[in-house]
Amino acid sequence: MWGGNLPSRRRLFYSGVTGLAVTLGGNLGGVTSGLLGLNPEASRQLKLDTLFPVKGFKRCIESGQGFEFIYPAEWLGDQRLLYRAVERAEQSRSLDLPPIRRNGGRNRTEPIVAFGPAAGSGELNVSVVVAPIAPGFRLQSLGSPVEAGQKILDNVIAREGSGKTADLLKADATPEGKYYTLEYTVRTSEWYRHNVSVYATQNDQLYSINVMCPEAEWERRKEQLRTTAASFRVTKSLPVNTFAERL
Repeated sequence: MWGGNLPSRRRLFYSGVTGLAVTLGGNLGGVTSGLLGLNPEASRQLKLDTLFPVKGFKRCIESGQGFEFIYPAEWLGDQRLLYRAVERAEQSRSLDLPPIRRNGGRNRTEPIVAFGPAAGSGELNVSVVVAPIAPGFRLQSLGSPVEAGQKILDNVIAREGSGKTADLLKADATPEGKYYTLEYTVRTSEWYRHNVSVYATQNDQLYSINVMCPEAEWERRKEQLRTTAASFRVTKSLPVNTFAERL
């Protein structure tokens, strides 16, 4: 094939390197994920899980909004959020008058990012909301994690007249008190869901991640979902155009 001569060592070397790069870069057969999984902590510290799954999780980093977390690798981003973001950007560039809001001119608070299973019903997902709060507000202003959790359930999640019933199952805080974690269920006449939420404040903004799951699936998925919620970290804070005042 080579006129009776073997290929040069140089060609063999570069061919091998190219093949290895394609295999690792494309994560063919899960090779790259398997190698990174040999030392998952180091891989996550290097943020390699933003590119390749590590131990079944990928990382979402929102540097502009100032947070990050890991989520099940097989989940997909919610494209509806992307479409709404594009629509808002187009409206901000338009010379036409903005449409009249039916909610009295208030901007609806919606997630910055959301992930869930492909072709899912929306009942199983993780989402993050960032919203401005009163200057100087801290989670400790609401009391202990249990006291804060009950206030959030009673005044925000299942307030009177909402048709929802919420039960606080567990509430705790990190040693320095920066993050409050709540585990609770929410029930209506039509559905019953299990939630894990983590809250943090920084630079007069409230950060919250919520992992939601149908109660019937909770036992099977609880470790995966608790890992997702516990991974939430606030990095830095920039102003956002969302609105929240119930707290």
